[in-house]
Amino acid sequence: MAAVVNATDMTPQPEGLRFPPCEATDLPHVCSPHSDGGQLSRTGTVEVVSSLERDGRVVHDHLRHGFFVTLKASTLMSSTV
Repeated sequence: MAAVVNATDMTPQPEGLRFPPCEATDLPHVCSPHSDGGQLSRTGTVEVVSSLERDGRVVHDHLRHGFFVTLKASTLMSSTV
């Protein structure tokens, strides 16, 4: 993740990567800043989520073997197909 931070000019979190356990449906909440109720110290940073709970149990619907980017859009756009 250091390479991602360096390549994108992002800022690492001051406490380092925390690897919070996370289900797929919880990703937007977990990977949002503390100010929005999430686990990130700020916007414009990186985190790695864990597929294991702290006690070693497997997280239901985990995100193992994936790479995800979360972002905050300034506007909501919709389209019809």
